[in-house]
Amino acid sequence: RHLCRYLIGMDYEVRGISRSVLPPKVHRVDVRLDDRVSQLARIFEDVDEIYQLAGATPSHRRYSSSDFHQANVVLPKRVLMASDLAGVPKIVYSSSINVLGKTSYGNPFRTTDPYKPYDEYTRSKVFAEQELLDFPAENTDVLVVRCPLVYGSEVKGNMLLLMKWLAAGLPSPPFSTNATRSLIGVRNLCHMMAQIDVECSGIFHIADPEDISLGQLIEYLCKEFGRKQPSRFLSNELANRGARFFGLHKRYPALFETLAIDREEMFSKFKWNPPFSGEDELRIMTKW
Repeated sequence: RHLCRYLIGMDYEVRGISRSVLPPKVHRVDVRLDDRVSQLARIFEDVDEIYQLAGATPSHRRYSSSDFHQANVVLPKRVLMASDLAGVPKIVYSSSINVLGKTSYGNPFRTTDPYKPYDEYTRSKVFAEQELLDFPAENTDVLVVRCPLVYGSEVKGNMLLLMKWLAAGLPSPPFSTNATRSLIGVRNLCHMMAQIDVECSGIFHIADPEDISLGQLIEYLCKEFGRKQPSRFLSNELANRGARFFGLHKRYPALFETLAIDREEMFSKFKWNPPFSGEDELRIMTKW
């Protein structure tokens, strides 16, 4: 929805394939991603760019490995096959930074780092990247965009859970003083996807202009929700023990452990500077 609205604001004609409600001015295309490749290709014949955002996320906890593979590997490859057949110049595929692991202590992630998937979701994303980048496309460049946690208005997942937790007045979750995160505001994500113009296939890491510590994030959210800011911080070991005690050990690393990207590639490889500050996006998110 965010990307559709952004592209419409840039005067693009936008078509959407979705099971959800699409924003106004978006033309809904009556087709399924698992329809015949030839049928998809006819739909794509006069399209300039395709953004492949559909897929199964970690929130689909009841999905089997075959479910994740079908949604995150098979369908995107069918879209690429149809795109290449139709002569679409560019396809942007939304992947996840977590294909490189849960944490990045001491070494911010680079696009050249080895894969370290750790669950069915991240394994499916690894397979998807390999299938798309290895596909012998003749007409379509494949841009794989690896995103860290995306936040902003209409946010879901762990960030929404954290906001609800703090807004309800519950004790602050345990977190380490030195844990930092690379995040990406949804407006920055839309801007990057719409602006990137690299005439070659490849992998791209993106993030907000600066990382944020977990202390800064929780203090900001507490302030916005009008509650007392936390005064106690923990070591990594104590924070992890606390997470296990509260039954949060599976969700905890996705938000509360260090995960950072190396921005040097972002600035030099495709020369993109995020236009929106993290503080502005946090303000919009908490207001929402």
